[in-house]
Amino acid sequence: MRFEKEAKRVAMLHHENIVSIIDYGCQDGEYFIAMEYVEGQNLKQMMTRMKRLPLEVALLIGREVASGLRYAHSFGLIHRDIKPANIMLSSDGRVMITDFGIAKDHQDMSITDTGQMVGSPAYMSPEQAAGRPVDNRCDIFSLGIVLYEIITGEKPFKGDNYQQLVTNIIAAQTIPMREIRVDVTSSIESIVSRCLEKDIESRYQDADILAAQLDEEIGHYIIQPSKKLMCEFVKNPIQTTEKLRADRISKHTEKALYFMNQGQGRLADATREFENVLRFDKNNKMAQKYLNQLKAGKTIEINTARPRKLIITRRSAIGIGGLLIGIVVLMFSFGGWRLLESDKGEPVQGIDRSIPAKNDIESAGKIAGPSISSNSVEQSNERKAGDIMKPTAVVKNKPTKPPSKVEEKATEPAIKSAFEYPNQNLADFGLLELVSTPQTEFFVDRERYGTTGGPPIKLATGRHLIEIKKDGYRKTEKRIYIESGKLLRISVVLQKD
Repeated sequence: MRFEKEAKRVAMLHHENIVSIIDYGCQDGEYFIAMEYVEGQNLKQMMTRMKRLPLEVALLIGREVASGLRYAHSFGLIHRDIKPANIMLSSDGRVMITDFGIAKDHQDMSITDTGQMVGSPAYMSPEQAAGRPVDNRCDIFSLGIVLYEIITGEKPFKGDNYQQLVTNIIAAQTIPMREIRVDVTSSIESIVSRCLEKDIESRYQDADILAAQLDEEIGHYIIQPSKKLMCEFVKNPIQTTEKLRADRISKHTEKALYFMNQGQGRLADATREFENVLRFDKNNKMAQKYLNQLKAGKTIEINTARPRKLIITRRSAIGIGGLLIGIVVLMFSFGGWRLLESDKGEPVQGIDRSIPAKNDIESAGKIAGPSISSNSVEQSNERKAGDIMKPTAVVKNKPTKPPSKVEEKATEPAIKSAFEYPNQNLADFGLLELVSTPQTEFFVDRERYGTTGGPPIKLATGRHLIEIKKDGYRKTEKRIYIESGKLLRISVVLQKD
């Protein structure tokens, strides 16, 4: 019978990008298919949280789905209903195709009556919409629709009713993706456009070729291993998106400064890279400053000076030699005496220079400090925003006693109070102090944290979305960047509706 035949063939599929069928059969007159449980969410659910996905994530999803389709197609099976609801994003970073319930052998064309339409209308291929025979290339068209939607946030084909939708799928052209989203490259648009070719012969003929081209496109981005990125994205899509955005801004900024250092011949390239920075961060002051200077044709001062060579003549060599001898004598006179004194059991004074890992120029509103403690925060208040952390010298005369328990408690931030915040058990974090007028509730990355005006909040380092809401007032949203071991203060005056 038809059900058993289809279920048996689908149960043969065992691939990391396909949800496996564990059992199938008929019980009390009802047919059933039991599939493996996948912890996570489907792509449709993710799209309710984020209208469009980071390019890196969208390309990874496309590649993994294409890989799963390639495997299924090799068994002669086509899915016929590729859509966001049938793409699972597991909590361990896998992307999996599910619901092969309507899949069929493309060689067995008699199994479904001619002209019968199977699949979700918005994700159908033209041949499905027209009721014509289908093959593996209909899955490629449907995947193209999914890619278009998760990249632009819009469906490529729309209609006020079913008939208009089907007509547009068969005949209408899509709006170019780069007109909707600025960071879409020509190569990405070319891949998706080829998936969406009306002419089945002009489409990708094999999911293997599509997977290879998507993989090549992913190679243009410097990203962490795909499963780790997907795992982080599923867990916290907003924070991961902001991190990827910050990485892109940093990458374009580094390229722009590199081209500026190359001189006049690369200023056009520097201009292009600064424009790319503004595409992702329209208020970036550095990019605005240099771009205005470049477009105005002004000379930009760049520190490319090389150290001068030391030319030593015969006379200067004699002078330098005498100077060195004098220094050695002085060092022996003083240092040798100190060493002799140390042999008598007297401690030798030394200097311990505590140098931070790197100098850090703080932006306005942030406080520099090597660690999070009440002492460090109070001391750093004396610094002005923009100060550079400098190495400090500590003279050791006597061995210091280990701090008592009372002293240790005194250095911890006073976070515990009537204000209880979630997610405070963090190893690497910065602090956020949030004040609003009037006082109200606030959210971090869409999760309610508490009420403004409380003690500093621990947040994981990286980008976060802050939302402040109160009935009768306009909602305030701010995107912030938390740095490890530093405090960010934000004060907001809410505006009435």
